[in-house]
Amino acid sequence: MIPHYNVLIDTPGRSMEAEYVRSLVNTIEYLQAAGISYKYLNEYSSQVSAAREATTMGSDFLDAFNNKPVRGECTYDTMIWIDSDISWEVEDFMKLYETDKNIVSGVYFNHLGVPMFSIHDDQLYSDPKILQNVKDPFEVFAVGFGFVAVK
Repeated sequence: MIPHYNVLIDTPGRSMEAEYVRSLVNTIEYLQAAGISYKYLNEYSSQVSAAREATTMGSDFLDAFNNKPVRGECTYDTMIWIDSDISWEVEDFMKLYETDKNIVSGVYFNHLGVPMFSIHDDQLYSDPKILQNVKDPFEVFAVGFGFVAVK
């Protein structure tokens, strides 16, 4: 019988910021205390797309269409992608985990302050001060994979 995990935590790459590590440790402590099973996945490639594929699929570059996630060695409810330069609060992680949406992302900005999502009304959501007051999910056309959950 193959193991089942409530959540897969996927972080491609080989270096991790200290803030990421603190967030991850706090999240894992919370998951363990709450009885939520998890599996941590991490692989490296010099190509971002290949690193993401290897992390999730355990496969060679562009072989994803021939494999199940994690080579079919386990089942899961939710997969959460977190880049190694992201920091978060446990509550933010749990919002992603507990969502009823099939795909949901946290709102975040790159180092230049550019939002890592795309919507029609960029004026409304490109200002971080406005986004701090937005509490409900909103639909986007595209999102970065730095902090995203996929069911």
